[in-house]
Amino acid sequence: MFRLNPDRFAARYGPEWLAAATWYRENSPAVPDDPDLVLRHLDHPAVAQKIEAEFAADTRRRAAMFEALSYGSASFLLTTPGPSLSGVLLDALGTPRQRAWFRELVSTTRCRTFFAVTEPGRGSDAAHLDTTLRDGRLTGEKLLFGNGAVAPVGTVLARTGDGPLDLVAVLMTPELIESAAVRRRVLPMFALPGAQLSELRVDGLRVPPEAVLGSHLKATERGMMGMLKTFHRFRPGVAAMALGHAQALVDYVRDHVGAARPELDRFDQMLERSRELNAAAAREVDEEPLRGALVSLAKQRATAAAEEVAAVLARELPVAALVDHPWLARSLTDVVAYEFMEGTTPIQLANVHAGYLRREVPV
Repeated sequence: MFRLNPDRFAARYGPEWLAAATWYRENSPAVPDDPDLVLRHLDHPAVAQKIEAEFAADTRRRAAMFEALSYGSASFLLTTPGPSLSGVLLDALGTPRQRAWFRELVSTTRCRTFFAVTEPGRGSDAAHLDTTLRDGRLTGEKLLFGNGAVAPVGTVLARTGDGPLDLVAVLMTPELIESAAVRRRVLPMFALPGAQLSELRVDGLRVPPEAVLGSHLKATERGMMGMLKTFHRFRPGVAAMALGHAQALVDYVRDHVGAARPELDRFDQMLERSRELNAAAAREVDEEPLRGALVSLAKQRATAAAEEVAAVLARELPVAALVDHPWLARSLTDVVAYEFMEGTTPIQLANVHAGYLRREVPV
């Protein structure tokens, strides 16, 4: 009963991702108990299709793909192999050799990746990280980042000094991750368990120069500017995940709960407005990657829209509907996770305000 309606999907997203989204939805009930399920199906065509498309995608195409796949299952999407944020960071800061090595590893082994910024006590404030890279040794602790304890490759943000240009990214290869100086664990979680949020502790890991990203660039290009480009380019993808998830809830209630509610049509209109805003933000950031105010607005609006859909449905649907439809109950709960992905609402609104002062966004 939880399977998606292929006609509804194709009408909204087209045929390209229908088979993949259908497969995602079919596997979604197993994710809470088996978030590594996808590793037993790496030969599935949808795995290679997503990896290849993600490497080739600009921001708008990535967002469209993530929305379609999240309509299938956002939690399962988070378990799947692909370059994710580290791929965007490599595009911004990597040498041709580093980018080629990363792409070859992810494409051939079909592995997952991680991007470690958040720290206990610092949150995601990249300008004031405690993790350091000094004298070639990496030391610090990262927290609450997806697939950090299960992926064989990823990137870690650190500081080489106390100045505004002293932010660097380290490419954590399988050899570095397997060092005794690195400890990782998956954190207990309930919403969107496919993300496998993790903790990473590094104690004096010797990092070779070739594992530091951006060494060939000017300090102004590889520091905070490079990180901002990465965040701005990936946020429309997170907004798209929230929209695809919310649209799936609306259509599921239409198809399976049998409630012809006026709210569902209103939700369609609300989600479409947010979808248009997100597409505009994605186009802008592809043209001007440092203009992130519209991206932040789109992420905040998408998160708020998804939360409204989930809150209204949870309040107004009969309890029997949640008992009879465990996929629906689970998916309503998972919506709360988007607020904490790629920046909370206060962070996004602060970015919007700063953009307004710079005249990047209209009144």
